[in-house]
Amino acid sequence: MRERAHRLLVACLVLGAAAACESRSPPRAREREARAPDVTEARMLAPVEPLAYRVLREEEGDVGAGRLILHILVPAESSDPQIRHTLETLLSERAERDATLVAVRVIAYRGSPLAGAEVERVPVAWGEWLPPEGWVAATAASRQKLHRIYTYFGAEPEW
Repeated sequence: MRERAHRLLVACLVLGAAAACESRSPPRAREREARAPDVTEARMLAPVEPLAYRVLREEEGDVGAGRLILHILVPAESSDPQIRHTLETLLSERAERDATLVAVRVIAYRGSPLAGAEVERVPVAWGEWLPPEGWVAATAASRQKLHRIYTYFGAEPEW
């Protein structure tokens, strides 16, 4: 009798453990399955097209050899993801097109192209294409190194 009770107890424990393993999936996996996609996530996953922009000014000689600063105007209704994508695309294209560049910066302003020159424009985003040694220390040899693209919104970067 005692042996039979022991077998029954072991069988119950094994069946209970197996049932717990089957019904137990990680809590995060269950949450992901249960909730609808977040609107922010959907926007971030949606493809973003670069904006039509206008170059307001180019600075080359004053900022050092192999360096370029572009000031661009993007439409007033532009979203931050659109501006970011535009900055990244512009920086990449400029770097590919001009083999003498070692570093590029872009300053983006929102506004209407119809507004006159007397309108004071406030920067809304900044982007830069830089080698590991940065803007100041970049040399012609830096061109061969891996460059990174950085974008900034809100507070102006410490350039």
